[in-house]
Amino acid sequence: MGDVRTEPPAADLVLQHQDIETAPEEVTVLVTGFGPFLAQFPINPSHEITKLLPTTLLPDPSEPTNPRIRLIIHPSPLPVAYHPTATIVPTILSARTPDLVLHLGLAAGRNYFALERSSVRIGYGRNKDVLGQRWTDVDSDRQWPSHLKAFTEGDGKLCSYPDRLATSLPFEDIWRRWRSLCADIEGVGDGTSSATYVTTISTPPHQTGVPIPPPAGAATSRPWNRVEVRPSDDVGSFLCGFIYWTTLAWFWALHQQKQKEDKEREYAGLQPEPQQPRRLAAPEDDGERPVLFLHVPGCPEERDLQRGKEITVAAIRAMVASWLGQKRRRANDFVV
Repeated sequence: MGDVRTEPPAADLVLQHQDIETAPEEVTVLVTGFGPFLAQFPINPSHEITKLLPTTLLPDPSEPTNPRIRLIIHPSPLPVAYHPTATIVPTILSARTPDLVLHLGLAAGRNYFALERSSVRIGYGRNKDVLGQRWTDVDSDRQWPSHLKAFTEGDGKLCSYPDRLATSLPFEDIWRRWRSLCADIEGVGDGTSSATYVTTISTPPHQTGVPIPPPAGAATSRPWNRVEVRPSDDVGSFLCGFIYWTTLAWFWALHQQKQKEDKEREYAGLQPEPQQPRRLAAPEDDGERPVLFLHVPGCPEERDLQRGKEITVAAIRAMVASWLGQKRRRANDFVV
């Protein structure tokens, strides 16, 4: 089904294009960290790093026209527990409505920082959380029904979820920007020699999170005074993967509901938001999920936390820059 529209005057077209490309004055980024985890981590470095972050990041002097970045730092550490996370995170997202989201979590045993690409819907029942509870596949089917088990809620909304969701942000571009920004941080490497084995295993979703051994001959340990930054697609099947999925799924559902409302308006013969440009969505477009997860290693000393803060700031700047670039590119596709 389509509709016939007359072409707008050239001057109006230029004005609307400029309006879309105009950068916002401020970009908001929600940042969270976790609380105590395991006996050896009574103080979780993921939350300790968020406490060190500034509330505002001014534009880089080399790009003075870029907007400032306001960090919405969740003041308390999130519990390393499934059911509270499933309740708290959507509440925060609905109340704060951030432009982007960055979750931080501890990867015990790792000696590198890793940005994660995706997470899965099921497979969280193998390990108990700090409350001694599990999140079963039945819980996932109830909270995020798959296309085979979708159900209609009391309010009539229908939403089904895939078994895996990835960030909609340009991941490779963010990785390149993050690596470049981290090059100026003392004692940080980019892990290019070993990043190839930080990937997702080709197994069913419940198997994700199984460590992948490094290739033969790869270094297995490094001095503690040096860390690496790496891209990864192995967020795991504990709370790190769970909070990442929960946020990705929240944005997924938001997009599904928006599509449903647009179709209802179209069927009713109504125009969605008259006089407002709309993106031309590609057939495979499944909405924006401007979310990333950052795995951090243990940070036993204050200097490690300070370096973790710098690495996190670099990740945030890379996220925002890539997101703005993505929006500018997409602004070329719109209708009146």
